[in-house]
Amino acid sequence: MFTPHNQKAVTEGWAITSWLIAHQAIFGVRYLIWQGQYWSAEEPSWVPYRSSAYGCPNPANLTGCHYDHIHVSMY
Repeated sequence: MFTPHNQKAVTEGWAITSWLIAHQAIFGVRYLIWQGQYWSAEEPSWVPYRSSAYGCPNPANLTGCHYDHIHVSMY
């Protein structure tokens, strides 16, 4: 879990996601969600995370839209 309004924590989260992307093939990372953004191995670019269940993108929904944690899905 990260403090979403702390710039140092957010920067650390981005560093972790960058590391996961760089090692995607080794660890079988399928997709990531962080800071309201979605990245997948199939379409390797960051796009807004959309979820009708959680109303994303919505920065006010810290957990549902993944502003306070990195969601990692693996093969």
